[in-house]
Amino acid sequence: PLSAVQRLGTAHSSDDERQSFQDTRLFGSWAARKMIVGVVVATVVAAAGGAAAWSNSWTQGLHTHAIKDGISELVEGAVFKAHTDPCNTYVDLKVVSIEYNNLGHKGPDLTRPEGITWRVAPDKHHKAAVGHKELLIHGSAMGGYTPFSPRLNGMQGKYGSINLQGGSEVNLTFTVHDAKSKNRVVLPSFSLSFFDMGVDAKNSVPPETITLSNVRKIFRDDKTEIGVFKNADGSTTFAGRAHDAGSNHPVDAMRIGTQRSRHAFSVVYSKVSQIRCRLRAGPGHKPRLFTFAFGPSVLCASVKTADFRPPLPDLEWTPPIEVPIAAGPGEIFMHWLVKKGDTVRKGNDICSVAKLGGTVETHTAPCDGIVKKTHEALQAGDELDARLSEKTLAVIARFKIAKLKPPHGGARAAVARNGTFFVKYSVKVYDFVREGGVIAMTQDEGGRPLKVRSTAKGVVLALQQQITNGDPVELVPDRNLAVIGSLPALLVQAGEVPVTAPVGHFFARWHRKKGDFVEKGEPVCFVHNAKGGEIPVPAPRDGVLQAMQPALPQEVTVDSAVQDRSLATLGPLPPLKVPLGGVPACVPLGGDWLFDSWKVRVGTQVTNGGTVAVVRHVNGSKRAVPAIKDGMVAMMQKHLHNGSNISEVLQDCNIAVIGRCLALVASKGQIALEANRDAIFNRWYVNLGAFVAEGSAVAEVTLADAVPGSGRRLTPEVIRVNITSPAAGVVAKLQPLLRGKSIASQQHGLTIAILDPPQQQQPLWASYLRTLAWVCGGIAGTLGLLFMWSRRKKACNCDKLDERSLHDKIMAPMSADRAITMESSFSSLASCAPLRT
Repeated sequence: PLSAVQRLGTAHSSDDERQSFQDTRLFGSWAARKMIVGVVVATVVAAAGGAAAWSNSWTQGLHTHAIKDGISELVEGAVFKAHTDPCNTYVDLKVVSIEYNNLGHKGPDLTRPEGITWRVAPDKHHKAAVGHKELLIHGSAMGGYTPFSPRLNGMQGKYGSINLQGGSEVNLTFTVHDAKSKNRVVLPSFSLSFFDMGVDAKNSVPPETITLSNVRKIFRDDKTEIGVFKNADGSTTFAGRAHDAGSNHPVDAMRIGTQRSRHAFSVVYSKVSQIRCRLRAGPGHKPRLFTFAFGPSVLCASVKTADFRPPLPDLEWTPPIEVPIAAGPGEIFMHWLVKKGDTVRKGNDICSVAKLGGTVETHTAPCDGIVKKTHEALQAGDELDARLSEKTLAVIARFKIAKLKPPHGGARAAVARNGTFFVKYSVKVYDFVREGGVIAMTQDEGGRPLKVRSTAKGVVLALQQQITNGDPVELVPDRNLAVIGSLPALLVQAGEVPVTAPVGHFFARWHRKKGDFVEKGEPVCFVHNAKGGEIPVPAPRDGVLQAMQPALPQEVTVDSAVQDRSLATLGPLPPLKVPLGGVPACVPLGGDWLFDSWKVRVGTQVTNGGTVAVVRHVNGSKRAVPAIKDGMVAMMQKHLHNGSNISEVLQDCNIAVIGRCLALVASKGQIALEANRDAIFNRWYVNLGAFVAEGSAVAEVTLADAVPGSGRRLTPEVIRVNITSPAAGVVAKLQPLLRGKSIASQQHGLTIAILDPPQQQQPLWASYLRTLAWVCGGIAGTLGLLFMWSRRKKACNCDKLDERSLHDKIMAPMSADRAITMESSFSSLASCAPLRT
């Protein structure tokens, strides 16, 4: 490997440095000195002539006083030795991280102070000289700043990075602070290196120029393509002099290579804490990216060696439709887990890498999409810091979302701004919105909320439901999030009629729901006029509500919200499904028949020719609808009523189905009685609710059994069989079977009856004991009444004796007048004897 090649600038150089420069082997002979003198003279003449030729075309504001360069020849494979290493003379600061990025208040860290702050650390040779473990370099924009993309500022690989929109410029200051105290620091030396300086290939206009103030030393390659111009104010301007077809962004500042070194330069400052810089992007619409390092890269960098693997070109991607997958610091590539063109979901593994500690990790897909680009040239063991400039391993292209198709009467009315990200909807489908109403919320890159407003008045007919929170709106090709317009007219199928609202009325509420049968004149819904009075909207005929407007706004009239004022559609009743073994009961064909009345109900047993219903003609004549077989009425059009128009209400002529009885199913604990499928039913021995003892006959059927007859013929023998109960129970269900018909022709299944288990009876002694308790209770009650009656009678007798004795004792010593008074008092008390007692 090659060591650093010495490139010493003669401007302001010291005697020691010139002596060191002359001590190299390159200047060991007189022939070499003559060659160098010739090269210097030719270079000065060429630079002067080139500067004069370009001064009229692109050196606006620049002077043509070229600075003399004294740069050593760069020879690959040669190692130059000197008494002192100039790389140790100048401080080299390595970027550790970005504290925040908000240059010119353009973001993306909009909540932080203005500027960009890099956290840097001096190399091992200069830690003692600097006196600080880590420093902060704060870059600030003085005046206006027009970036191409603020998020690209800060770092590009191992380099500082600032970008400008074409045709703009920015004045910057770089200030050095201590990382802990945040105080300004004066460094003994400070270096800056800029890379990728060139001119436009079409018109030879330099795409960018860099102006620096108070430069002490300048270092360039001896075959440099960088022009240096001294300005009247003492500042120095640098500009590219030739186009370079390749990418000049180096991966490592210490491994810039021969070609890249020709488009780079380094400057050195002494005892400085702040420097000023002006970056200017050439005219045109293309953005310009300025990359730099805080060290003398041109002076100290080595060229690539024979085993050096060149860095890969950067993968280009278009945000936000495409999302990069970036490598971390110090990672070593292992192998790919996907290939270009694969479909991936968020979280799927993309490739595996080895970290600094030896652990193996995988990079995963940041979103759903397709693997659009990968660095297929990466090999196992490649150091990604050296092979990738922008650290982009792969690019995932997000899935596009299909555009909303506006229906008839609808329009695109909620287009989001370019470069924004979806947050949430503020409305839902079928909401009514006015022009300027908020449809959705989005936000820009800095998180500032933005409202997507409607450009029309109407009903929200559709929303872009596939977009989710955080998705860029560019995923939708037209960025339209909603369709707004009038509700489309309901599709009226054959045999259906619309239910229409009156003109100028507002929708109030529904009275019936979808699938309900409504009779002619019955309210389907209610509307109201401007004064608020409700008016019913009647059904124009009998029918079933087939379709209804999903959500009618109440803020506007129905004729403004719906294209044809149709609120619902009425259709005929669905046809009856005739099961296997069943037959329909049909009305006469023609459109002049009205329904009159039913003569049966579901479950009624009918015979062939029996009347199922009666219909009448519009002229008044009536006709019976007969059953065409024996059986049970399994189904009927129960919504038919007197006056129903058969042709309008029914899709066919079938008003009932005569079929077999449904199978009986016994519940847990019940007893099922089954009969042979081919048996002929004769009669029931029991009725519903009857108690059946174990072994008792429940029904009688006839079985036909073939027995040997005359000759070779088999003569059927009729056998009557009783179906008996296997246990005691109460009859819960009986099939309505007809006599003389087979079981299979009248019902499904084999069960003809179901018994409930009888309630458990108490033992005889419990009944006797209960009776005895009632008798004893009666006797005790009687005795108690007699005892109370006798006590009452005795108490009354005692009260009479006590009253007489008390009267005599009181009245004896009294005078006649007082005795008369007391006598009357006793008479009064005698009438209230119970109270006195």
